[in-house]
Amino acid sequence: MNRPLKIEQPAARSQPENTLPMINVVFLLLIFFMLAGAFKRPELLPVILPEAQGLQEFQREELLLLVGAEGKIAFDGQLLSLEQLGAQIALHQEQLQASGLQLKADADLDSQRLLDVVEVLAEQGITSVKLMAERFE
Repeated sequence: MNRPLKIEQPAARSQPENTLPMINVVFLLLIFFMLAGAFKRPELLPVILPEAQGLQEFQREELLLLVGAEGKIAFDGQLLSLEQLGAQIALHQEQLQASGLQLKADADLDSQRLLDVVEVLAEQGITSVKLMAERFE
C-alpha cells in the first residue's frame, strides 16, 4: 500500500514588523535636536574667550556686550561705534540695573580698547559688569 506523501505547508507568517513606532521615535528626536539647537543666541561678532579659573554661571536674561578682536562692538543685536555705545547703554539703563550686563571680549583684544569700553560703561553709571571667560582646567 502506497500512501501518498503528505507535505506540510509552512505556517502562515504573522503580519510584518511594524516600523511606525521606530519612525515616530526618530522624528521626535529630530524635532528635539532642532529645537535644542535653536536656543543659542546668535552673535554678530566672532569672539574667542580668554581662559580663567573659578568661573560662575551666567544668567540668560542679562544683556550681552560683545567686543571683537579688532575692537568692533556689538550690543543688543547691533554693531556700534564706541560713541554710539554710550547712547545705547543710556537707552537700556533700567534693564541693565535690574538684570546686569555681560561683557564678552575676545582674548586677542587690545587691553586699551577694553579699557575704553569700560570707561564708556562707567560714564553711563554701570558699576557692575560680568566679564565672560572660558573655564580653564
